[in-house]
Amino acid sequence: REVTNGMLGLRFSREYDGEGLQIAFVMPDGPCDTEENQVKAIEILTAINGTEITGETNMHRLLWNQIGEKVRLTLRDAGKRRNNTRDVVVKPVSYGKLNSLEYERWMKGKREKVHNWSENKLGYIHIRSMSNGPLERFEMALYAEAHDKEGLVIDVCNNGGGWITDYLLAMLMVENHAVTIPRDGGEGYPQSRRPLYAFTKPIIVLCNEYSYSNAEIFSHAIKTLDRGKLVGVPTGGLVISTGGTRLIDGSSFRIPFRGW
Repeated sequence: REVTNGMLGLRFSREYDGEGLQIAFVMPDGPCDTEENQVKAIEILTAINGTEITGETNMHRLLWNQIGEKVRLTLRDAGKRRNNTRDVVVKPVSYGKLNSLEYERWMKGKREKVHNWSENKLGYIHIRSMSNGPLERFEMALYAEAHDKEGLVIDVCNNGGGWITDYLLAMLMVENHAVTIPRDGGEGYPQSRRPLYAFTKPIIVLCNEYSYSNAEIFSHAIKTLDRGKLVGVPTGGLVISTGGTRLIDGSSFRIPFRGW
């Protein structure tokens, strides 16, 4: 049976050398950040399901196959009340779920920095991959995040690629064929008439050495079409279209079928 490891969404202090593990960080919206059972940073995790945590304990083994199951954590106050302990019951999540929570935390932090540095004049959107889900999020964010901003930072760093560049450009390079003047309003064009939301204000695109394939195509298009400024480092040039084939032994390999 495949072993799956439950994740608590906790990070521990490397400086602490006492009994148990001192909590340094609690993942927002994670299994230990609920209204019913709020684990606090600097508390000491002393036991999981009654098993004491020592210097020899493999904590992750205590969470094998515990995804979605009730797990009892014993916590001790790290302050003056060292004998004060309490139990909380949490439900560990999968690594994939925890990774998504970490991404949301990371992305919100980047967005807050852009807002602060630009005095709220610039919006920020990170495109995680060039696929359907991030495309839908991008279109929604163009309105929710960038509609009232003077410009936009579009980040494709750490983007593994996909196929949506043409859709992104269809939203970023729209030319109006007419101008409308609503009653008691200024010149514009109704977004409801467009098949995709349009953003025509200035943009900056960020890429790095982990921007692959279609993320490179998008970055190249922004630069060569002079739609905005491209900022970052040279990418690997991994710009091919590939498919996959599975072999009889269960392994698979990628087959390039088109170069760009």
